[in-house]
Parts: sequence; C-alpha cells; structure tokens
Amino acid sequence: MPRAPCTRRSPRAMHLHFVQSLEPLQGAGLGQAALSLHLAMRGKSVQCSVGSVQPDPPHAPSSQLPASRSVLLATRAEDFDRTWPDVIQAVRKGPTKMFYAPELKRLAAEAVEQAEWFHGHGLYVWTNMWLGGEARKRGKPLVYHPHGFFDPWILRRSPGKKRLAHWLFEDINIAHVRWWRALSNKEAEQIRAVVGDRAVVHVIPNGVDLHEVDSFQFSVGSEDACDAHEVAGSGLLVAGQQSETRHSSHVWSPRRPISADSGSRHSAWTRRRRPKRLLFLSRIHAKKGLDLLVPAWGKLSGEFPDWELLIVGPDEGGYQAMVEKMMADCGCGETCWIHPAVSGAEKHALLRTAELFVLPSYSEGFPMAVLEAVAHRIPVVQTDECNFPELTAAGGAWECRPERDAVEKALRDALTAEDAERAERGLRGRELVERSYSWDQIAEQVVAACRA
Repeated sequence: MPRAPCTRRSPRAMHLHFVQSLEPLQGAGLGQAALSLHLAMRGKSVQCSVGSVQPDPPHAPSSQLPASRSVLLATRAEDFDRTWPDVIQAVRKGPTKMFYAPELKRLAAEAVEQAEWFHGHGLYVWTNMWLGGEARKRGKPLVYHPHGFFDPWILRRSPGKKRLAHWLFEDINIAHVRWWRALSNKEAEQIRAVVGDRAVVHVIPNGVDLHEVDSFQFSVGSEDACDAHEVAGSGLLVAGQQSETRHSSHVWSPRRPISADSGSRHSAWTRRRRPKRLLFLSRIHAKKGLDLLVPAWGKLSGEFPDWELLIVGPDEGGYQAMVEKMMADCGCGETCWIHPAVSGAEKHALLRTAELFVLPSYSEGFPMAVLEAVAHRIPVVQTDECNFPELTAAGGAWECRPERDAVEKALRDALTAEDAERAERGLRGRELVERSYSWDQIAEQVVAACRA
C-alpha cells in the first residue's frame, strides 16, 4: 500500500542517550542495547504533521529523511578505541564503577545543548547524576530505561551504595522522569513497585539487528566471511549498519564448525572437539547461573558424549576462577571449556557453530544474548528470570526455574530432543524475532512513546 502523503514534516527531535560504557565487560548487554537503539533511532521514517508514523513496506530500505536524530554518550577505558556513528566517549577517571569521565562534559557540550529528549540507560552511576541534572536544569523530558536494575536480585546487591545514589541524585531524577521503558511486563511491575503506581511505563523490549545477522549467513566457514563484514578500523560489526542481504527466514546456510585445517584465525575456538555444541555466551558473573549450569553439565556430560559445553564471556570480578573450580569438582573438564569474550564478526562466527544455547540466569532485564542466539536459529534453554516467555510460548525454548534440578531437567530435555526438533524450535524462535523484535520496530515504538 502506498504511503499517505505528508503535507508537512515535523522537526527532527534530538534524542540524547547515555550509558555507563560500551565495553564488553563494563557495558555488557546494557551498553549493547543502548548502542543498538541509538543506531536504529538515527534513521526512522518520515513523520506527518499529525504525529503518526507511516510504516515502511516489508523489507523496504529505511527512509532517507529521518524523523529523529540521536547521539549516545558513554565512558570508556583508556585502551578501548572502538567507535560508532554519533557516539561520544570519554576516558574514565577514578574508580571504574563510578563511571566518571569529566572530559565527556566538554566533548558533548553541543549535543547536550541541542537535546530535546534525554534517555538514561541503567542507573546509579555518574552519567545519570550529570545528565539527569542537565535534563532537569533545561526542563527537558527524561526517559529512564532501567534494563533490569529494579529486579529484586539486583536491588539486594550493594544496597548501601544504591541508597546513597538515590539520596544524591536518583530520587530527584526519578521525580523528573517523563516515562519509563520496561523490557517486559514483569519489569513494568518492578518499576511501579519502586517508583509508584502513577509511573508512566511503556513495555518495549530489546531487539536484534537482523540485517547484521543475515550478512553472516553465507560462507561462514571461510576467513573472508569474517573479514568482509568487519567495520574498518573497529574490528566490530556495527549494529544497525545496512547490508545488501535483507532479513528473511529463507536466507541462511547450514550450521557447521570451522575446520582445524581451514587456516582461519578463528579456528582455535570455533573448532568443535565434539560433534555437537552447547554454548553459553554472556558475562562470567554470579547472576548468570553458572553455579547451576556447570554442576548440571557434570551430571549430563556422560549421558551425552557427542556434546561439549563452551562458556564464552568476560570475567567479572574474578568469578571465572570459581567456575573453573566447579568444573574440576564436577569432573567435566574434558567436555567443558572457557574462552574470553568475543564480539562482532567473531561472535557471529561462534554462534554459527552451536546447536543449542543456554542462559540459566538468576536475574535479567531482557537478555541480548538470547535474542542474538535466536536470530541465528539456535534453540535456547533459559530460566524464567530471562523474562522472555514469548520465546517459550512460540516453541523456541525450553524454560525452567533458576534451580539446579530444574536446569538439569531442561538441559536433558533439550539434549535428548531429535536434531529435527531442535532445528524446528530454532526456526520458530527466528520467526518470532522477525515479527516483533527487530531494532527498527523497537526504535519506532520508543519514538512513538516520546510523541504520545
């Protein structure tokens, strides 16, 4: 259907996003989600004067006349040099967890001056104190995206520091918030439990860039497949970057490992030692449920000798040493390995080697790791604390409570399933993502909530 003609275009709103970091460890899924939303909001469809968004036809390129502009601010470590369009980063000073980067005030002065909407991703750090204050001082609306920070499991951690942050700046910021973005209905309830029933909450989940994923669906087994899709100078695939391959359930190649003799620089960790791979790809942190996963795998690995478990992610706070001890205690060191964090091209190549994905978390907002696995048509074992019941309902996941026996049972069910069933579940998950979880769709919902 052709677009309804627009007699007048509304001015382009300037959205200023801020997040503690975009680094794999210090930013993790929070930083990745903020970055992806920012990049998607840089180019949305033309808005008519009445305020409605005229949707693009299926698989059509984005409009060249965006209705909004976006800038993202973040702190970084001195040795982190990755860059993205309209992202301003400054080096942190002092304790890492404060995320204090005074140079960011100078670098972002013009963006702050032009901002019409302020979007805070996460809570309790210096960027919230500074930019929440700027929003209040300028009388500009503030949107908070908590990303799971009000989950009871998170609130119980370092409660004294959180109380101090509320007293210093978060309580006054919260009073100024125009609306809240919850990633799930469960998070909407958590937000209202903390800030009150009068809070305006829009449930808008995280998304995934299907254009980026599908650009990896050809020739995964060659080094060229990775090199051709890296962004020059960054070593990273940029979420939101346009690709000649549009997303479709029919665009993919068979999943296969990179062979040991392929000459690929990635073969050391993409090469499987067993015929089938169970993949954990997230931070190595206490909340991710590795104390449930490793003992469960210790019991199951003997029953499923064709399978291996690969744990990939950045070590947070030295927790990896505890995981390694669990592996030794459970006697699964011959079928379970740990690898450091990967990103961009390497992450997509790794995902293409897995038959099954697992995230047994105690607490999540809405995990980017699960979305990316599902976009690659990988079936998932998840806990209900991942807050993605839609995936389970669609048949794309086995779901359980974050308890040792429950995780073991869900894994056994998934490992016992026929290859055809796992493939079908992977396809159902991918179809769900295509319908409802692309970043283009998510960005449109965020912009529409701001206009409401």
